[in-house]
Formats: sequence, C-alpha cells, structure tokens
Amino acid sequence: MADQATLNQEQITKVRQNLSLNIYSTDSGTKTYVTGNSFRIETPMTVPANGQETPIGYINSTGTVTYDLLIKDGKVAPSHIRATISNVSYTRTEIQAFGSGNANYRIDSPTGTIFNKYYSPTGGNWSENVNRTIDLSDMQISSKVNEQKQQIVTTHDEWQYNPTNSSVSLSLTVPNISILDVPKATNDEGTLVIKYINAVTGDTLWETSKKVPGDSNQFYTAPSVYIFAYKLISTQMLQATVPSGGTKEFIFKYNPAYAIKVHYVDSSTNQDIPSKPVYTQSVFRGEPFRHTPPEIQGYRLASGSTGVDIPSVTSNGDYYIRYDKIPSTVNVTVRYLNRANYSPLKSDAVLYNQPIGQTIRYNPPAIEGYAPEKTEYSYNVVEGNNVLMIFYTENAKIRPWAIRKYGNWSSLNTLRTWMKIRRTANQNYWDTKPNAEIQASDAGKDDFSPSRIRKSGKWKAQGKIGN
Repeated sequence: MADQATLNQEQITKVRQNLSLNIYSTDSGTKTYVTGNSFRIETPMTVPANGQETPIGYINSTGTVTYDLLIKDGKVAPSHIRATISNVSYTRTEIQAFGSGNANYRIDSPTGTIFNKYYSPTGGNWSENVNRTIDLSDMQISSKVNEQKQQIVTTHDEWQYNPTNSSVSLSLTVPNISILDVPKATNDEGTLVIKYINAVTGDTLWETSKKVPGDSNQFYTAPSVYIFAYKLISTQMLQATVPSGGTKEFIFKYNPAYAIKVHYVDSSTNQDIPSKPVYTQSVFRGEPFRHTPPEIQGYRLASGSTGVDIPSVTSNGDYYIRYDKIPSTVNVTVRYLNRANYSPLKSDAVLYNQPIGQTIRYNPPAIEGYAPEKTEYSYNVVEGNNVLMIFYTENAKIRPWAIRKYGNWSSLNTLRTWMKIRRTANQNYWDTKPNAEIQASDAGKDDFSPSRIRKSGKWKAQGKIGN
C-alpha cells in the first residue's frame, strides 16, 4: 500500500484531471472565450446606425488564470489563485463612426485599475502589452450545482451607444464534490529517512530511505567520519519510533574539512623554497591547527617569523613562514690605516666571494713612507660584515746634522751663518746648508738629500753624527 504522501499526490492528480476552469462575462455585449486556462474578453465599440447598435471596432483583452492544489484538512483545495492580463488590442471596422472625442477603455481588478487607455475610435488599430498579475483570494472547489464564482476583472468603455460595464468571473468545478476527499493510508509500513547534513552550508551530503514496520522502534549509527572530508558533530546513534504510514527523519550533522597550506618562503625572493614543498593538511572545522617551523638546509628562520597557530579552523587558508638564506661566501673589505691616527692611507680593497668559516692570508701592499706592521695577515671569514684592517707605521725621519746631547739627538740649526760648506773651488763662496728632513732609511743614499757628505769618492745623504 502507498504511504500518505503518495496518496495525497495521487488524489491531487485525479482532481486536476476532473477539474474545470470556468470564466464568465455578465454583459451581453461582451463575449468571453476560454481555451484551457487562457481567456479572451471581446468588447464591441458600438454607435446607433440604421436604427440599431452597430460595432465600429472591437477591443480584445487576453489573459490566463493559474492556481495551485494542496491538501488541507484531508481534502484537495485550491491555493494561490492568480490572473494575468497580458495584452489589450483595438481593431477598427470599416463603418464610419459618428461623434467626436476620445474613448476611454479601462480594466479594473478587485484590488485596483490594471489598464487605462484613451484612444480615438475613428483612429487606427493599436495593441499594448500589459503583463499584470493579480493575486485572487482563495476559494473552495465547487460542483456545478453549487458553483462559486470569483471576480477577475471589470471592463469599462463609455464612448458608445450603450456603455460597456462588464464583470468577468471565474469558478473551479468538479463533477462530484466527493472526489476532493483524500483516502487515508491504512498500511502498517512507515518510512525511515536518513540524512547526512553539512553543518555549515545546510546541504545534504547523503540521503537514503527504507520501509520499516509501522510503529516500530528504529535506530541508526552514523560513521564518525564521512568520505574522509566530514566529521560527525551530532549524536552518533539516533533512535525513534517510525509511525505507521508516516515518515521519520534521522539527521546527522557533519563539519567539513578545510585545506590548510603552509608555505616556506625565501625572504629575499618572496617565493617558495624549491627544496621544501608546500605542507598541506586537512583539518575539520572548529579544530585547532599548529605547525612548528622545520629546519631547512641552507636557510634559517627569518627574524619575527613564527610557526602557525590557529585555535579554531573556519575556512581554507594559506599561511607563510619566512626564511633567510644562509650565505656560503661573503666579501671582505681591506682597509689600510695609519696606526698613529687610524686615518686611511689608500682606498679600501675588496676581496670578493670569500668562503665563510675559512682563514684567508693576505700580504699587505707597499705604501711609500710607511711600513706594514706584519708582512702577512691571517683573517677568519665570518657571516656578516668582514673588515680586515692593515696597520702601517710611518717610517722614522731624521734631520741631518744632528748631534747627541744629554742622551737625545738634537738637530743643528744649519741656517746659522756658521753652518756653511765650501761649494766650489772659489774659496770665497760658502753655501749655507738647508734644514732638511729625510727618512732614516734614506741616510747614505748616493746623491740624495741636500745635506750630503763625501764618502768613498761619492756624495751620500748625511745622517746623524755619531752612532
């Protein structure tokens, strides 16, 4: 035997097959034509000619009536009855009209005016789209013996011999009123419906139904996880009595799983690190997600970058952990400084691409007037800034014609008149020796310095007198 829902639908279908839609016009001059649920109201435009009303034109109003059928108190009843006026047109005949002025054609509904048109009956044809829907009050389905009518519209046309004022109504009838009664299901079977529902969207993930003995106690246990993408959040087992001829639903709610992606990003390029694929994990809605930054060879965690900590996952998400690439080589800057005042003696040099962690050896270049403190420097290359400082000391300078006095060397003032030397064979020409300062290492050089002394047949730079 069919259940009650099936019987209801079967009875609705039976009633619809036997139901008649009737549309009437109360004015003798107006004709109403019905085809199915479509209708046409034909209104003649008349004038007195040859002693009688003579049409000079016709106005046609077309529309449709629709309705729903439902079960109410064990009977089939109509619901949501509505009429739609779709088009109004005027067709003029070849009879000369009398009079002057414009005509007024109007269509009214129970709730107000639908269409109002001023036109010249002596003019040409016209047609207008209306497309106005009127919701009518519900009514009972009646037999033809006791027919209940409902007004649809009223038409008015005042420019004619007998002004039209017609009312158009509808009724729904069946041959036998008893057909409206819906049989009651007497079978002892009930229907158990089982549904898995997405708790976020309300969508049905899975549904099944089965026939069970009426008024029987039924139970069903749902899986804790459904197709690996949904987690049960409601009671896992439901138990209830399925009524005879009725339906009982078991609804289980599931939280969806979201895709959480963690990207490991090179801070210098803002791109994913090729050697470390994106980490992806499926997390059920409402559950926490925590991810500690892993170690990546050749990289270290960037400053301020932390792991991912989500107390409650509510959507798909991409998260990013930034890493700094650890360099393998660095540049080393070499500076040449005067030890006395740390001032630079020449431009800095750069040793490019030196391996980090290795010791380099460097021979300082010669700088005139200065000597490096070491002939070779060693330097351990580290990550970050690397500066190798080479210190130089200025070569010692002496002033020739210096003598030892009280334990110190004191330079003679050669500009005094008594500090002179015979310069030429002219016995009367004495050349005053200038004050001169030379590097101590230059003492004894051939033909060097204005202060010279004769030694081994050559003039040599004069040094200090004594040891």
